[in-house]
Amino acid sequence: SYNEESGRIITPCYDIRLTDKGLRYIKKLSTDEIIFNNGEESILTANVNGKDCGSQGKWRVSCSPSSACAVFNGEIGGIPLQFTMNFCGKSELIECKTVFHMNNELVGRTDVTQGRPVPLTVNGHHHEDKLCLNLHLNLKENRKMYRDLPYSISEWNGALRKTETYWYPDDEILIDTEVSPEESFKSTTYYHGINWLNLRDDEKGVAVFNKGCMGCAVKGNNLLIPLLYSNEYMCGTRILNGTFENEFAIFPFSSELSNIEIHKRAISYEYPLVSIKALVGEGPCDDLSLLSFKSESDGIILTTIYPEKDYILARFCNYSDNRACADLSTPYGKLVAETDLLGNETKALSENVLQFHPWEIKTVKIVVGK
Repeated sequence: SYNEESGRIITPCYDIRLTDKGLRYIKKLSTDEIIFNNGEESILTANVNGKDCGSQGKWRVSCSPSSACAVFNGEIGGIPLQFTMNFCGKSELIECKTVFHMNNELVGRTDVTQGRPVPLTVNGHHHEDKLCLNLHLNLKENRKMYRDLPYSISEWNGALRKTETYWYPDDEILIDTEVSPEESFKSTTYYHGINWLNLRDDEKGVAVFNKGCMGCAVKGNNLLIPLLYSNEYMCGTRILNGTFENEFAIFPFSSELSNIEIHKRAISYEYPLVSIKALVGEGPCDDLSLLSFKSESDGIILTTIYPEKDYILARFCNYSDNRACADLSTPYGKLVAETDLLGNETKALSENVLQFHPWEIKTVKIVVGK
């Protein structure tokens, strides 16, 4: 339901308060806890043409018995924008989309590194000055930060990036430096994941899912997700002109949910299951599996499985220092070959057992229906 006068949306999961700057708060109904509390700050912030700006606009909300769609039309520093949030039934996932119409504006500061040594301290590395999603999280000061890396999940150790004199004269580099928890919490930290990142304490947390590589700037409990940059850059300046879109999702969760489960949710968001062919039967659908494997080693993991043309590719990694093997089986097809990362066949498979060297990646091709 939506009350236009108060700007409140009520869903089975959330109480949301909308404002002409974007979003005042989101509260979890089951616990009556505030998840975000932006107060009078804008949901989108940026430095545009040398001036710090916040989003301004109006909301249009439509509700059905099972969903709500909130569309914010406005501008930030003269840049027309549209910000959409979708709420679906009892799902805790908040799916978002932004659209920005650029006309050669400069987004992001250019004065932060003037007069400083060039290596690793140039414009474009300061996320908080880009056009960002701005969220004030309601977490404890002992909150931790996590992200996904290739085949692993990483926890930030609290160290900050600080300059140190390099061995070349008049040159400096940025290195990770251990600091006190207080300094770490109060300082701005840059953090990068592939498909997701999250901040969590011992009770709750908030994850952001992204369709691709993601960076963020964190200071205390203020989380900034950069969506757009148009300014000088060391690898080639590109000033944006045209329409630019971003899709991402916000996922509040309780502490019982592991980072492994968050990774599964993020991958499911980026690669949603469209359809699956199953044999006729009376068994439950949750018993259905496209592929299974057995291994005596805990280091063998299935990193991805996806359709390509008329076949399926499954990629494995031996995440250990030891040799290992995996016995594969699929009820809906035949394992025909090993492939490279592009899906080109490199070796025919005469049996369903894969042999791995330490830290080796292998991809197999599955032809369905044979």
